[in-house]
Amino acid sequence: AEIRATAGSLTTPTPLIGDVTPTDTYRSSLSASPQAITAGGTGSTLGLLVGDAYGTPLSSITAGDSTFSASDGSDGNSFTVHAAPDSSGWTTTTFTSTRAGQKTITATVKKEGVIMTRAETRITVTADTTVSAEQSTLTATTPITAGGAGSTLTVTAKDQFGNPIANIQAGQMTFAADGTNNSFTSHGVTDTDGKTSTT
Repeated sequence: AEIRATAGSLTTPTPLIGDVTPTDTYRSSLSASPQAITAGGTGSTLGLLVGDAYGTPLSSITAGDSTFSASDGSDGNSFTVHAAPDSSGWTTTTFTSTRAGQKTITATVKKEGVIMTRAETRITVTADTTVSAEQSTLTATTPITAGGAGSTLTVTAKDQFGNPIANIQAGQMTFAADGTNNSFTSHGVTDTDGKTSTT
């Protein structure tokens, strides 16, 4: 857009551009879709809207001016390469993670060393529901005496990335032992640490 000033027969066009001073954080935003993803899954699309204090898109922002980060700093977090904001001030990236937990995602935009905006959103990463035999463990209190109090068995169910899997129903997990005349007490669902026990 431009403003034209006319004096007699002389017309001087003046370009109208976004304010290059730091933006009002509340006029820039970071969205996530979806806000809940599975570890090792397809991820969440992050949309960053960059505008000045008046909502005008900042066309001078380049891809290198914006960075994305996750609060836990895990090596399992990754962001795809993003482009410079388009004419509407939007740029997108895809966030994936192999580590379960709630993440605070921060997008920071700097221009010539000055922070133009910093926006945040939250994403919850849940464990994969497929139990990994390599990552999961089974422990027992031994030794025991035949006919005695028995041994407490504790299983910790984890996915392929080592994340504990909660809420595995009792009917989805069974215990077995070699030999005869063995019995197991009933067990509950796995807790938030992926654990459940039987005797």
